[in-house]
Amino acid sequence: MLFHVTFHLDRQSPAFVERQAELVEAQNRQVAEVQKEGRLVGLWRRADWNGSIGVIDAASNEDLARYIASLPMFPFFRSIDVVPLTPYAGFEEFCEPRVKV
Repeated sequence: MLFHVTFHLDRQSPAFVERQAELVEAQNRQVAEVQKEGRLVGLWRRADWNGSIGVIDAASNEDLARYIASLPMFPFFRSIDVVPLTPYAGFEEFCEPRVKV
């Protein structure tokens, strides 16, 4: 099942500021791995304010929760908004992953 996940990071936390370079590197490695596995459909930055949006393919709510909790930046997320997604009837073709050449 696909999930639209919005991550709100607390960039002001002294612990985050202290470890920012290490956390960003570790987070990027893990996200790249999940993308290679095909579980990360896409990742976007919000243009209107601070936040990241990911579309994640997970087998269940529990699988998604485990993945999110395993992220190196998890302790520094202020909030995480999750919306389960399902194809819109009659427009399933828009829900197929697009392969870039």
